[in-house]
Amino acid sequence: MTLQTPQGDARAGDFRFAAPAWRRANLALWLALITLCLGWELWWAPLRPGGSWLALKVLPLLAAAPGMWRGRLYTYQWMSMLVWFYLAEGVVRGLTDPQALSRQFGWAECVWALAAFGTMAATLRAHARRPQVTPLAAQAPAASAGLRAEMPAGRCQAAPAPMSPAADTRP
Repeated sequence: MTLQTPQGDARAGDFRFAAPAWRRANLALWLALITLCLGWELWWAPLRPGGSWLALKVLPLLAAAPGMWRGRLYTYQWMSMLVWFYLAEGVVRGLTDPQALSRQFGWAECVWALAAFGTMAATLRAHARRPQVTPLAAQAPAASAGLRAEMPAGRCQAAPAPMSPAADTRP
């Protein structure tokens, strides 16, 4: 039986998905960054009248759409690295653009990129601090046989303690 969570597609306790509150915050900031970048380059303060090709800078953000919509932690990991490019662009354009409105959009892009990084980092940190739960059925046979039981995410359960020297029957 699969339990439904407020996320819709995630199973309860599934380690691949973010908590709903973090998911909403990340999704809102991601959409705000897309809206700002598109509006800035196409309508509000484009480099050339009628829009510029610089609007294509939203394509990497759009590539993250499925993972951001579902709250996938892997998407948050690579997006937390990608937003630094938007921060760098915002700083450059905030300092060098000739139009005052375009400079303001540059600084706004910096704010949105930093906020997006902060919420993605907080999401990943909250997930990392959450204890990993493993099914007892998967641990029981391996532990009784004296073998190492594989845990999710490549972690291994500690092997049983070695026998005491008094119990050693080797010559």
